[in-house]
Amino acid sequence: MVGDEDAFCIEPSIFMKRHVPNSGLMVFPQSGHALNLEDPGNFNRTVLDFLTLVEAGKWATRQP
Repeated sequence: MVGDEDAFCIEPSIFMKRHVPNSGLMVFPQSGHALNLEDPGNFNRTVLDFLTLVEAGKWATRQP
C-alpha cells in the first residue's frame, strides 16, 4: 500500500510489485505516508479484504 502523494515510496512499491510474485499494490488517492491515519476506513477495509482472501486460499499467485 502506498499513498499517491508519498513521492519517495511510489517507485519502491512498484518495484516490489513487479518482482514479488505474490504481491499486490494498492495506491491510495490523495494520501501520503501515514495511510492508516489519513484514510483509516479505506486502510482497514483493504487490510481486511487481503487477510480474508489469504485465509480463504483465494490470494492468487500471478503469472510473471
